[in-house]
Amino acid sequence: MATIIGSFYLRLTDSGNLVGEFTNSRLFTIATESANLIEKGNEPFIGTYFSKWDGLYGLASGMLTISYIQSTVPSNVKYNLVWRDEKGEVLFTGEALLAEGMLIGHYVSVKD
Repeated sequence: MATIIGSFYLRLTDSGNLVGEFTNSRLFTIATESANLIEKGNEPFIGTYFSKWDGLYGLASGMLTISYIQSTVPSNVKYNLVWRDEKGEVLFTGEALLAEGMLIGHYVSVKD
């Protein structure tokens, strides 16, 4: 079972980067996340980002990949998010939907 369960929103900036906030089962507040675009996909939000967020013990970072969940109908309404550490190991996985111009979703930890 995941040790961290949380929710988030991410907004796309005019420059193609992401800003947002999140909370989870280990936080007693709302924290921030920002992500710089590394590789742009063919649709808004789709791509690879270098992400920084307020971790439990200070600033944390990793690579965030956002793609569509292809098994949904239509295939461009749900998003898959994966946060990896510097070694490429998965830290968190999440799902989101597009609402009011933002990705709004949930995530779980894969690795402590």
